[in-house]
Amino acid sequence: MKKSKGKKAGMSSKYITFALIVMLALGGSAYFIHNILQEDAPVNKVEIAKEIKDWGYTLDDRDSAVMKTYFNELNDVLTKEEVDYETYAKILSKLYIVDLYTLNNKINASDMPCLEYIYPGTETSFKNNLFSTMYRSIEDNKDKKRKQKLPIVLDVEVLGSKEVETKVKDKELSGYEVSLKWTYQEDLGYDQEAIITVVKLDKKLYVVIQKVD
Repeated sequence: MKKSKGKKAGMSSKYITFALIVMLALGGSAYFIHNILQEDAPVNKVEIAKEIKDWGYTLDDRDSAVMKTYFNELNDVLTKEEVDYETYAKILSKLYIVDLYTLNNKINASDMPCLEYIYPGTETSFKNNLFSTMYRSIEDNKDKKRKQKLPIVLDVEVLGSKEVETKVKDKELSGYEVSLKWTYQEDLGYDQEAIITVVKLDKKLYVVIQKVD
């Protein structure tokens, strides 16, 4: 399946260990109640700096240097005549980790990461889960005066990958299991290793499972 034609100040997120495929039916009430309370408040404007056309991936102007590096790597892979899906899976997993665990650039607790990377239909459950756990302690930064110390991911290393078959919504989908570890600008007690499962739906890969030790 490797080729396809076509274009402790911090809170450990062990509590957010999740299988997105199990959470498809869960609600997002906590997240949306919070969002309603915040919707009239002014927020920092986030601009899209770059996008990979026909794939739906974007890079924001606020994203870190390592995020930009991995995004450019993904762009190189996806714009080749033949897409190497195992390499695609590795880079997508790294982008997911950087976006999820870099809390420093998030505006507030409802500023959710990784929505471009997760399996369609799991967005609400994903946001509700994060808002109830790791993201709930993020202080508001609409005025850019936040003093709170939050994690910044500096680098992600792929330890290994293998092909897998995963059942999602009664579909048996091919994909990859990617093992990773990462480092922070400062260790604030957040996770440093995970195993990510991504599956192929049509031409794209999506994260469906994250396991942390």
